[in-house]
Amino acid sequence: MIDPALDAASDQIRSAETVIPMVKAFFDEATFIASYMVWDAGTNRAAIIDSALDYDHASGRTATVAADRIVAYVTDNGG
Repeated sequence: MIDPALDAASDQIRSAETVIPMVKAFFDEATFIASYMVWDAGTNRAAIIDSALDYDHASGRTATVAADRIVAYVTDNGG
């Protein structure tokens, strides 16, 4: 039995290029959160995973220090 959709999917998989994503981890000690930037060096497409919003429990205030660190990394590296 021949399945045209399965054959087409198999052809796509066989002809696809292997892409190895680049990963940069950022650990924020104040929030104890690890954030990640994952990107494809060939296309420069990227995603930020689990960006942290700084929160001070005592004052109830928020800040963007951890997120700004990721933005600075992207900016400094051609983003």
